[in-house]
This record gives sequence, structure tokens and C-alpha cells, in this order.
Amino acid sequence: MTTSPTPAATTTGKFDFDGRADLYPGRGKHRGKGLGYRRFDRAARAIQYAVEEMPPSQAIGTILEVDEQRFTMNEIAALYQRPGYPLRRTPRASAPAEPAEETAA
Repeated sequence: MTTSPTPAATTTGKFDFDGRADLYPGRGKHRGKGLGYRRFDRAARAIQYAVEEMPPSQAIGTILEVDEQRFTMNEIAALYQRPGYPLRRTPRASAPAEPAEETAA
């Protein structure tokens, strides 16, 4: 059984962003809506999906597996922040703002 790397390894060690990756989302309230296991051709894309697109409710318990190493959501976030991360980072879209109330003139 392969153990998870230490957080230091995710920020300083060698990591293959081009390797295949398996993403196992945590059990969130949206689990039954098609947000189960996903396979990615590139680990970088799996990391991007987990950080930028996956519902935050899925984060707890999410596991990324690359080259028989497993990474928790905190470790996935650390990989996303590494200087060598190859994809453009896009901040997660925030909830739409409430419409401003019109004032009578």
C-alpha cells in the first residue's frame, strides 16, 4: 500500500503534472448528481478541476491518485499553488451578487 506524501513533498518534490490521474471526490451533498470518480489524461487538469470547478461540498474526503501516490484535498491545493503548475489559474467564480435595490429619485 502506498502512503500519501507529506505536504512538504507536494510543494517541493518532483511531481508529474502530465501523468494520468484518478480523482475520487468526497461524499458531498451533490454526490448523487454525477460527481463521482473521474479519470484525467493529465494530473494538472485533475488538479485544476478539483480546485476550480468541483463543488466545495465535495472537498472533504477527495483523493487524487497519480503514479500510485494519493493526495488529499489540502495536498491537491498545494500542488495547484506550486510555481511549476503548468495551467492558467482561474479563481473560482463566487456566488452571484444580490441585485442592488433601486432608490426612488
